[in-house]
Amino acid sequence: MKKKMFGLLLAALMLAAFMLSGCGAADSEESVSESTDITETSAPESEDAEEVTESTDETESVIETEAVEETEEPEIPQETEEVLDAETADASTEIQFGTNQNDAVLIPLNTKVYGTLTSEYYWCAFTTGSDIEADYRITFIDKTASSEKLYAVVFDEYGTEISSREADPNGLASTFSLDELETNTTYYVRFKSQRDKECNFVIIIRNINEVASGIKTSDNIASYDTNTIAVATNMDDAELVPVGTKIEATITNEHSYYAFVATVDGEYKITTVDETSSSEKLYITLYDEYGTKLASGEASPNGTASTFSSGELLTGTTYYYCITSQRGKEATYTIIVREPEGAVEENVAIVIEDETETEELLFTVPFEINSTQVQFVINSDEFMDKEAAKTAVEPVAEALLAYPDHSILIAGTTATDGTQESCVKLSERRANAVKNLLVEEFGVPESQIQTIGLGYEADPFERGQDREVAGDITSKFIESEGKKNRRVVIMDIDSDIAQEILASN
Repeated sequence: MKKKMFGLLLAALMLAAFMLSGCGAADSEESVSESTDITETSAPESEDAEEVTESTDETESVIETEAVEETEEPEIPQETEEVLDAETADASTEIQFGTNQNDAVLIPLNTKVYGTLTSEYYWCAFTTGSDIEADYRITFIDKTASSEKLYAVVFDEYGTEISSREADPNGLASTFSLDELETNTTYYVRFKSQRDKECNFVIIIRNINEVASGIKTSDNIASYDTNTIAVATNMDDAELVPVGTKIEATITNEHSYYAFVATVDGEYKITTVDETSSSEKLYITLYDEYGTKLASGEASPNGTASTFSSGELLTGTTYYYCITSQRGKEATYTIIVREPEGAVEENVAIVIEDETETEELLFTVPFEINSTQVQFVINSDEFMDKEAAKTAVEPVAEALLAYPDHSILIAGTTATDGTQESCVKLSERRANAVKNLLVEEFGVPESQIQTIGLGYEADPFERGQDREVAGDITSKFIESEGKKNRRVVIMDIDSDIAQEILASN
């Protein structure tokens, strides 16, 4: 009898345990669901702010949660600044790419992103906008001269391959189009090198149908010393050479790249002289930013000047030309790009017999440093990595020290987080941080630099669409595009752009 009662009691206890276990599982699932919702929800804006943990919405990954105690809802900062990859907080100029699709780092559109491929696979991702007729193009450059190959493959969220392309092995930009992507959808790009070689690369993803409003900026600085123009072995490193400047250089067995910004619409003339007597030939090819061939010519082997036309070029657009030699012969040459006939040449440096007439503007195109290059601590003007910041601004320092009579304006801008008033203050502090870096670390006279904070409402430059509905700061915030807008822009104080900004603010 006792044994029978004991058995019944044991069965009852087991049934109770089973029922409690089922409830616990349900509670656990509900807890994880709530946690996921909190993580994915865009933070509302608040004028009175405290720093908060940076969100990790840059990757679509499974979220592991621990037991969370009840706390008051945190206040949201005026502008939420984020590390490029919250999992591996690295403030270098290179984004820490993921090694699998779940860890793919989300990158902003229309912004160059750099990486060094060291493992078998690297992953990044991008999110399309709401334009149903958008035409996306992915451009990437293998910056490491090698006989090995770099491949890029695009996938959807299910792992289905959409498109792929192999990088040009000679430093030329490679581009492929993606014209049938779904709107408001995340796609993934995987990089792999042949035989897993280590290589440096750059990628930029554009919506070419998007008509950007605002003033164009550049991440290159035109040469301020026309006697020491560097020769680049890939398009991304091509130095901006002012139109009308004659280059003299020697080519060995590498491809030599240069760049220029068209100052007016029209057909430019490119003239080359091969100064090395030889039966071999020098070839010159003109490309656009996508690596598309626009025109070409070849230098005469007998030393006679050879000229070819660029075709119709557009004002303010950057173009690239590459010089190669037949069979890799070594040769000394000169090359010059001239404006269309009848154009009035302004702001140009001209070199004739080593006599230099200095250009009127150092920054013919405003120079941009955004948060894919220099990162600040959230809601602060403190650099996350001061050495990386120094590297980014060093070309600016060199230009100012070379031309002490030139002055610049550093304008800070922000994403559309928080009030305009608070963002103006933050962007001004960050502009001053860059100024202090130039003064304290490089010895640039403080009198050469003026700063201003623009926030987001007064930003005249091309911006990333960091709100789902353009111009509506109450709509969903798009963090990857916010990175594009957290920046400083550097321009000559005497330029029309700088004077207009100062007059309006």
